[in-house]
Amino acid sequence: MKNNAILKIAATYIGAIIGAGFASGQELVQFFANYGSKGFAGILLAGAGFAILGALIVRIVVSEKTRGYEDFFKVLLGKKVGWLIQIWVTLTLFIGLSIMFAGCGSIFREQFQIPYVLGVFISMLFVAIALFNGENGLLNFNMYLVPVLTIIIFGISLYTITKGFKAISIANINPLIGTNWLKASILYVSYNIVTGSVVLSSLSYEKLGKKTLTYGCILGGCCLGFLGLVMVGSLMVDFTSLDELDIPMIFVAGEINNLSIYLYGAVLWLAMLTTAAANAFCLLRRITSVWNISNWFAGLLLIFSSFPVAMLGFQGLIANFYPIFGYVGLVLIIAIVFHTVRNNILSLTSKW
Repeated sequence: MKNNAILKIAATYIGAIIGAGFASGQELVQFFANYGSKGFAGILLAGAGFAILGALIVRIVVSEKTRGYEDFFKVLLGKKVGWLIQIWVTLTLFIGLSIMFAGCGSIFREQFQIPYVLGVFISMLFVAIALFNGENGLLNFNMYLVPVLTIIIFGISLYTITKGFKAISIANINPLIGTNWLKASILYVSYNIVTGSVVLSSLSYEKLGKKTLTYGCILGGCCLGFLGLVMVGSLMVDFTSLDELDIPMIFVAGEINNLSIYLYGAVLWLAMLTTAAANAFCLLRRITSVWNISNWFAGLLLIFSSFPVAMLGFQGLIANFYPIFGYVGLVLIIAIVFHTVRNNILSLTSKW
């Protein structure tokens, strides 16, 4: 029973992070594959960072008895700064939810020739089902979906690697990331840890327990690092062909056969659903804690209010909002490490 709970936490942690950027391969190209063989070290470092930071986050949540990400940020950054950060994070989660629905609509239209609006509504229905079943709905949703998408991503990536590997040099580096692979790895973790921390701080630590949460985070981080390693390897097989693509992994899948393209389109949709469910769950917790309204009404209000934003289109939303999302990440990492070190020092001092 405990092992099953650990797997659910790991799957939920992975689901919160894997999203559109990771599963599409776009983030992996920019932050890792661009740096050649050093990118392998970068993705392994990122996996270790997710594992360690996830464990530190849940330990802070349990020791401080925080309830929701609003309390978590107040503990880390104080009431005034924490209040501003939680407003910013709430907006980020809502925009992120809308972006995931927009991405789902794009996949339905481009990969399966299904109208964009219908694709958005179908995706909203799946997220609503998970949302209305509460925390268990989120955990079970990820428990079923994340292993499926992980196995398919791993299989396609591994098959591509067996075709041959090409060492590459640095090319088309994003100026916001820079030319240093270590800096790129740290920025990648800081970019994604915001969503990870929000999800982890919103889970019921009383029911799950500190050890279960900690082991789940460590397992999730290690799995992200290992899966990313295989994906980066597959992207390097024919890197020059992938450099200008929005969804590099679709091209990688297409190198196998046409069926793999549809299969990977489905995988990318599942990845977006897991991130959308995580964002929606955290927002629902926040809404119901502020206003005395039912989960059903709050959930419907949340999902349908994201629809107009999703209609702006996936590419436009990514281009305008994603670069903004990562800036608070480094501050959050520093705050997590500082809080942990300070508490350990105080604990040792009290024993003396």
